Amino acid sequence: MRASAVAVVCLATCVGAATLRGNNTAQVGTKNSTGIFTNYYATVKDGRGVWKWNNALVAYDQTFARFKGQKDLVGAEVGVQSGGSLTMWRKVLGENAVIHGLDINPRCTAFTDPNTTITLGDQENPQMWASFFSKVTPTLDFLVDDGGHFAGQMLQTSYAVWPRIKQGGSFVIEDIHGGHYLEPFFRPAAQFFGTQADVAAVHLYSYMLLVDKVGGKVEPYDPSLAKGVVVSTVTTLESLMPTIKAAPKGSVVVLENQSWGKFIQPSGLFNFFEEFIGLYQPVSMPDTPPGCADSPAAVCVYGTVNSPEQAALYSAHILPTKLVVQIPSEPITIEAVRHGSEWVKTPTEQEIPDQVKQVVAGTAPEAAIHYIKNK
Repeated sequence: MRASAVAVVCLATCVGAATLRGNNTAQVGTKNSTGIFTNYYATVKDGRGVWKWNNALVAYDQTFARFKGQKDLVGAEVGVQSGGSLTMWRKVLGENAVIHGLDINPRCTAFTDPNTTITLGDQENPQMWASFFSKVTPTLDFLVDDGGHFAGQMLQTSYAVWPRIKQGGSFVIEDIHGGHYLEPFFRPAAQFFGTQADVAAVHLYSYMLLVDKVGGKVEPYDPSLAKGVVVSTVTTLESLMPTIKAAPKGSVVVLENQSWGKFIQPSGLFNFFEEFIGLYQPVSMPDTPPGCADSPAAVCVYGTVNSPEQAALYSAHILPTKLVVQIPSEPITIEAVRHGSEWVKTPTEQEIPDQVKQVVAGTAPEAAIHYIKNK
């Protein structure tokens, strides 16, 4: 494959997000956004559908801006659904970016063009990833997992992809919905990332986990360094939540304790995952109109009835020797509004080719089907 091609590997259908209320400064929660992703998302009216949580777009504004215009940028997304997010990465980060997507829906092959490759496979299959990194691309600057959202799928993707992320790159998992993920996903994830010497930062947003790798020209996002931000400092985990609740709007709370040593290690990460599990456990997630989230309807809003943690804080950033928590400057609305007019339907059992069924079931000679069309 030529370096200028875009690779799309389809591994699962996606649940995305919407217009954002926040920006890429410490003053999170304002209605007027200046972010490159949030601004682009607002412009999408027609064409391929894109569905992203608004706070995920803010996270990308805060952490992915460093990739914009980067030479030879290579990214990937698991779960491309209707193709709109593939367009978003290139429109925002640069038309010359190579973007690989992954899904199990054979209709995703319609996105193949001279700059796009499509691979069908199962993200929980280690052999699929071996095939992907052998035949499509050996390394990535970033990968976004918006695929099947089961713990085993997210973990296998983490294990297979993290070693392939370049220095200064990022690994993201979207749509982690529910406190039930604490033991089957967050505990083994803490063990894995906590033992990787090249983890630079772990960022927690509602429904989202973002991990940065060491290296690169830009340091990991740290909202406590923003100009003019109000900072409250604590030294114990017990005093953290009371301080967060009492902190001024738009400020940050920093937890530092030199006696603790490294924050990014298995027990430290799991303690923070457990402390902030409320970011992943909303009271409810209503869709409007009812039932639209499970349909290809072009008009659909996925909402959030906030948990106490989602209402009190915007994000938490685990750095090597400190934790930084962002406090919203106004009440947070977490929602996913569909943008675009073209939505890919989930195929029926009869519409899925036998070869694809065999690949997903792990009974095919190959672990993935790669659709590659070079310039």
